[in-house]
Amino acid sequence: MTSPIIDIGLNLTHGQFRKDLKAVLDRAVAANVSTLVATGTDLKASHATIALIRRLQKERIGARLVCTVGVHPHNASSTSPDLVASLRSLMEGNRDVAVAVGECGLDFNRDFSPRDVQIDVFRSQVELACELGLPLFCHERDAHDDFVRVLLPFLETGRLRPDRVVVHCFTGSEAALKKYVGFGFYIGLTGFIAMPGRGAHLRPLLRSIPSKQLMVETDAPFMHPSQKRVRCEPSDIHAVLNTIADAVGTTPEVVAATTTANAVRFFQLAPAPPALAAVAAPVSIDGSLYEGGGQILRLAAPLAVLCNVPLTVHSIRHNRPKPGLARQHLGGLELLQTISQASFEGLALLSTSVSLRPSASPPTGTSFAKDLQGAGSVSLVLQGVLPLLLLSRATPTTLKLRGGTHVPFSPPMDFWTSGLAQPLAKMGISYEIALEACGFMPLGRGHVTVSVAPVSVIQPLQLTTKSREIARVQSHVVVYAAGASAATVDACHHHLKIALTTALGPHPVIESHGTVQAFKAKGGPKIALHVTVETTHGNVFTGSCIAATSVASAVDSVIAELRRGWDSDACVDEHIADNLLVYMALATGASALRVPRTTSSQHIEAALHVIQAMTGVPFTILPDGNSRILACPGRQPQKTH
Repeated sequence: MTSPIIDIGLNLTHGQFRKDLKAVLDRAVAANVSTLVATGTDLKASHATIALIRRLQKERIGARLVCTVGVHPHNASSTSPDLVASLRSLMEGNRDVAVAVGECGLDFNRDFSPRDVQIDVFRSQVELACELGLPLFCHERDAHDDFVRVLLPFLETGRLRPDRVVVHCFTGSEAALKKYVGFGFYIGLTGFIAMPGRGAHLRPLLRSIPSKQLMVETDAPFMHPSQKRVRCEPSDIHAVLNTIADAVGTTPEVVAATTTANAVRFFQLAPAPPALAAVAAPVSIDGSLYEGGGQILRLAAPLAVLCNVPLTVHSIRHNRPKPGLARQHLGGLELLQTISQASFEGLALLSTSVSLRPSASPPTGTSFAKDLQGAGSVSLVLQGVLPLLLLSRATPTTLKLRGGTHVPFSPPMDFWTSGLAQPLAKMGISYEIALEACGFMPLGRGHVTVSVAPVSVIQPLQLTTKSREIARVQSHVVVYAAGASAATVDACHHHLKIALTTALGPHPVIESHGTVQAFKAKGGPKIALHVTVETTHGNVFTGSCIAATSVASAVDSVIAELRRGWDSDACVDEHIADNLLVYMALATGASALRVPRTTSSQHIEAALHVIQAMTGVPFTILPDGNSRILACPGRQPQKTH
């Protein structure tokens, strides 16, 4: 199994783990359990759990440890009047590891505490969770009606969102399950569902739980799947995954990926496990290979951070007229340093060697900005930091970039919004881009805001079926400089419609957009045009020109570029292909992509070289007519946070 697994509930400080906890955790890591959420059952136990996590963090155990802080209903009668203040203080002082309030709730099965006391203590913890904006990790046993009665006022007033509640270790009735699912609560399932006798009534009900509301746990050392009186461990969580998969007709891998994504969202975790294992061996890459451009740095640097690999790139842009870091490359690396907190050596204009060492500190910040001080490509800078924004944070991030949006040797921003966005969406990746002002050579002055939604896992991509039935066409014309007018935009749209029909055949109405922007530049008006063509089977082809001096030359240039991919057997053009490869390598399963056999650059070859060096993920290349299929098994990198 390649997907990391999150065990959302175990009793880490229980006496049964005292003698061999390190071995238990080693077995969990070997079983691909990347994150463990230790349960707080009273104030003393919550303090002890946090202290244990702090100690284990120093030992680099190989898994991320976080915890809940709260009072179990069994212990409600032993609380003091200052309980809420004490819990608040403990959580506020440890927000990096204290991720939820709980285990709190009601247990009318054993009644170890009086029921009225349980209700009061539960209600006070719900109040605290609402105050702190934290999720609720809840226990309910034979107390469904009163449990709902406590939560309902908070839900009805909007103080508590239903997706901030998980009913941990659910063992109840069909009616209770239906009610909780209907509210929108998450359901935590343990080895109870795999028990031959006790869990039999629950297995037929598993199909009724929406996958987006499901999480898995062991409740170790309790709830061993065999129903025998043996100790349960986090590594036993595979029995839970297998039971769910069998019941709903899917694979354990899919269940693991889905429940991990849900847990990341619920607890607001950074999507990746922390890099507590040893740092990987350093990698050195020759920056002069292939075309020797900035692409090597843009790929290698974020992968070094995500895979926890010290990196040196030497001979940077060795074959270019001005070797070393240009302002655009320097700006991109400075932004990556801010986002990742990695340490760098050699960050200077014209530097021909750069070294990077990933940070051991958690990433911080949800809003970043970079002014490239000229017409440096904001598109290429985005290419270099997007993997980090997707995979190193638990909450959405905003990125504001200033520079060139329509500059030579770089895709325009429309490539990101209407071209690359389509196959990335199939991989579960989404972002929004607001083009607030276009920027051109030589001054730049473009302004772009990018909003990125984090992902816990990247889905594999299978795109190998050729299709040439056009389903959608999008175009954006930008006319700028002296003499720019809307008439030129209209003429471009008209000419494009005729040329596209002649070149590619029948197509739907073009979704046309136009921009007229004043800009100081020599000569008459300039035309930037981008076109994206999508087919019925998800094939995507793009064509762009940046500074055409006539409508005819703009359209002819774009059509020629579109046809380079269209006339092959490929499913995407070469520019989309070289951007997708890094996400294929980071995906949770096998991907395959049909690309053109011949290309206008060596970007695909350079990307394959860097990605394989940084991740260890092997790619295979299968020539097939005038296309080739690039395939890889995928890999979730061991990320730093």
